[in-house]
Amino acid sequence: MRVARIFKLARYSSGLKSFGLTVKTSLPELSMLTLFLLTTVIFFSTLMYFAERDEPNTKFKSIPHAGWWCIVTMTTVGYGDYYPETLFGKLIASCASISGVLVLAFPITMIVENFSRNYDSERNDFKRIQRRRRLAKSYIK
Repeated sequence: MRVARIFKLARYSSGLKSFGLTVKTSLPELSMLTLFLLTTVIFFSTLMYFAERDEPNTKFKSIPHAGWWCIVTMTTVGYGDYYPETLFGKLIASCASISGVLVLAFPITMIVENFSRNYDSERNDFKRIQRRRRLAKSYIK
């Protein structure tokens, strides 16, 4: 219910309008981000599981457990609840961390560019409307 109110409020806020338009125009980039992230998470989760599965008291009991670790690592959140103990696992973790930054950086720069373009367009439209109103007022006087 509250989400619907936010969408109604977006009609009056140029920032929210720009955000909504950005989400709409950035669907290809968001799809690409999701696909790259999913593929990379599956790849590194599988590697990490097989690298750490023979360790005693390992936290990587399955590929989905390793998937949680991979998402946290790639998004640079780093809770610390899962961590590799083998040398190969640490090497995989380093690669996953660097890959996460790269996978997230490319589409996000495109999304930010779309937002900037949409916001500038919205501001220019607003300025154009303001100018027309001023001109109309000056002709009425």
